[in-house]
Amino acid sequence: MTESRRYYLNYLKSKVWKSKRHARLIKDRWQCNDCQATNNLEVHHLTYERFGNEDIEDLITLCHDCHVIAHKIKESSHD
Repeated sequence: MTESRRYYLNYLKSKVWKSKRHARLIKDRWQCNDCQATNNLEVHHLTYERFGNEDIEDLITLCHDCHVIAHKIKESSHD
């Protein structure tokens, strides 16, 4: 595992991240912004520019399926 991946995973366990994640879930009314699902919710980074010091607008609530799609779209745009 790379050092940057290790840092990322540790950050996701931090109180700071959990607080930001919770705030975004509340803002999005505990539902996916794409399909309005209310289960299997995840908080997605729209940008990593301020990673570790994100604004709430840098994040969005997505269900797991929509989160996977969002990453596939991002990956395909880099090709």
